Formats: sequence, C-alpha cells, structure tokens
Amino acid sequence: MQISATHDLKMSQNDLFKRLTDFEYFEHLAQGRGLDLQRTSGDASAPAVGLAWQAGFKLAGKQRQITTTLVEMVAPDTLQFEFSSANMTGRSTVTLDPLSQTQTRLNVEIDLQPQTLSARLFVQSLKLARAQANKRFQGRITRFAQFLENQSV
Repeated sequence: MQISATHDLKMSQNDLFKRLTDFEYFEHLAQGRGLDLQRTSGDASAPAVGLAWQAGFKLAGKQRQITTTLVEMVAPDTLQFEFSSANMTGRSTVTLDPLSQTQTRLNVEIDLQPQTLSARLFVQSLKLARAQANKRFQGRITRFAQFLENQSV
C-alpha cells in the first residue's frame, strides 16, 4: 500500500535538504520525545548511504522495534529509506522539487509491505479508510514542514 503527501515550503531546495539531513538534530529530538533510538551504523554528522537506526516505541499498547536504513541520497533532490519490523517492511521516499529560488515542494511517499497476517489486516484497514489515512498523513507532513520552516538554520 502506498500513501503520500505534499507540502510547499518557503525555503530553497538546498536549505531544505540541509535541514532534512541534519540527522544528529533529529536523533536528539526523537530521544527527547521518549523514543528509544540507537544509530547502528554510519556517522550522522556526515550523512551517507548506509546510515541506519534501530528504534523502539510503544504503539497500540505494544512495544515495537523498527530498523531504518538510508539507502539513497541524491543531494539536493532525494532521500530514500528502507525500514523493517517484525510485521512490516517498506520504503519511504522524500523528494524535493524546486518551485523557485525560495520555494520547494516536499513530497513524501511511503510504501508498506505487510509480512504477517496481522500486518495484512492492518494494511487492509488502512486501504478501506484510505481517504482518512491520507488526510491524517497529509496533516502530519504539513505540521512537519511548518516545523522545518520555523527551525533556525
């Protein structure tokens, strides 16, 4: 199942890419919000393909684990991550399209691949409520984009 969202930001493509690849900042932010996050490979201060994280969090009353790896980085256009958990695998693609010198379109697409029966049921429920799921995802991307715009360089 694919889910996607788009938001236009008032910042240059290079500035946005720089903010999105400040992985050390996002690691500290996630840990400050209670996420158990460990970098398993790579150097977050020098982002490159192969950078990987292991995260633990609670979702729906259960402790979950997910591994995420940066598999493609084409500055200043594309970031692609692969993720996997016990029940699901997937790919997340972030593309930045320049609209002008000071505006950039942020596109985020997630492709989910269920690996177990319970994950298939979860994905099926998302498909049945696709409009609501897309609306919620769009809202989260919009809030994230606004956060990036308000963040100092």
